[in-house]
Amino acid sequence: MQPLAALLLCLLPIPQAPQETRAWQSESPYEAPDFLGYFPDDAQAGLQLDKLYDSNLRNLEDDEYLTAIRQGLRNTTQHRTLIISGVGQRFIWGKDPQNPDAVELMYHAADFRPEAQVFGTRHYAVYFGLSVVEDKPPAVLRTLAELCVAIDDNNDIGRVVWGAEKQLEQLLPYLDPFLESKDAWVRRKAENMGKVFRGELSTHDWATQRAKLPQKPVPLVELPELRRVLRTGSSELRLQVLQAMSRAPAMQPLHQSYLPDFALAAKDPDPRVRTAVAQVVSRRWIWRHGIYKLNPGGIALLMQLSHDPHADVRYNAVYYGLSSYLGEDERVVERMLEMCLDPNQERSHSRLIWGLGKYKESAAEWLLNELAGPTRLRARAAHRTWWALFESEPPVPATGVAQASDLVGHWKATLHNPQGDLPSSLDFEVTMDEQGTLHALGPGGAECIEAMVTTADNNVLHFSFETTRSQQRMYSSGQLDKGEISASTRMQGSFHLVVWTARRKN
Repeated sequence: MQPLAALLLCLLPIPQAPQETRAWQSESPYEAPDFLGYFPDDAQAGLQLDKLYDSNLRNLEDDEYLTAIRQGLRNTTQHRTLIISGVGQRFIWGKDPQNPDAVELMYHAADFRPEAQVFGTRHYAVYFGLSVVEDKPPAVLRTLAELCVAIDDNNDIGRVVWGAEKQLEQLLPYLDPFLESKDAWVRRKAENMGKVFRGELSTHDWATQRAKLPQKPVPLVELPELRRVLRTGSSELRLQVLQAMSRAPAMQPLHQSYLPDFALAAKDPDPRVRTAVAQVVSRRWIWRHGIYKLNPGGIALLMQLSHDPHADVRYNAVYYGLSSYLGEDERVVERMLEMCLDPNQERSHSRLIWGLGKYKESAAEWLLNELAGPTRLRARAAHRTWWALFESEPPVPATGVAQASDLVGHWKATLHNPQGDLPSSLDFEVTMDEQGTLHALGPGGAECIEAMVTTADNNVLHFSFETTRSQQRMYSSGQLDKGEISASTRMQGSFHLVVWTARRKN
């Protein structure tokens, strides 16, 4: 790791722009956000930002901090979302005064044009930046209005509505040019945004309506060289082009007629190529797209890649594609559920659970069938998936999976090394109340267990509880396996463990 001073020397200093040249403060002529123009394409600065991020970025002086981010943001391998949110939290949100150069950086990071979207900074630049700028000047208000017409992300739109509430009358006139557009799509969007801003239509209701509309047609732009490489290019050439597509956002808007060409590239023997296909197809036709933008051909290709023999290909098909699906095709939901039950897909399990969160009703019905199925391994995997998705026990017992209710009943415990006045054996009963909480009744009917916590490990149930006997605290833990309890108990202030077992009473 290089010393901080050496890292800073590698950054080309950028003089701070005088106030009158900041785009966000300009009035006439209006200067729109320009990600590509503001953030240099400097690979070396990207590497330096990576190193600074891992070492001491937060401790830089304000000017050095902003310069390092501006220089390196375009080519950093760190999460730009975290970097951008950090700028907003340090300089803008709730700050008085707000740093004008930080606002300038966030203004350009909020660029919503297609060529800037690949960098993924817009949402966080709006959320942590423009939406919380106090006394928003005309350029910021116009940018926020135009952004809402241009994008279909109801999260961003809702944030703009919240942030511009105090300046609504100043913002609404910036919708007028779009209300007069010859493009029916643009006019309809501007009309709806006006209703949203005035509180006549919620962002949720608008998004629900929008999701039912067909996709706005994408014009066909012929790129014969791209088609040739995807169809017949070598693995190395395909990889270079696909990686360039991820970096060069101008190539992202593609007509759906290119999907068969991607399908051919998806058969490449190099898993790196197939991984890149999964990423590009997902980002172009699935990821962050509402129902109206989902492309059946793109979904089918990602379903195919989710069966790929290489783990990286499957992971990317899930992460960028299937888990981001917002459509109504049950086959996609079932494929995600099948992958949850597959031990070879452990790497994608948390992402699959995230994606299935939108389809809990369908997932519940499918999982219930698997829980009661004849295959023990699948039932156990279904039980684990149910817990991850619903954070509770399923309503039916799972084949081969221990349940907390397995402890309910009458038990006879044998103490193998009793201490003090403890008996060598005792009887107790475990019950479960309507809330699913376990209780135990000791000799004489007195409740002796104040809390019992259980966790299932396939067909073994682990549990722990605390007990009070003769005003002395006792801590117990054990497991239920094949109908027999094996446990130990330690008295408060003692290191002696009392080992005991228990069997059900006839």
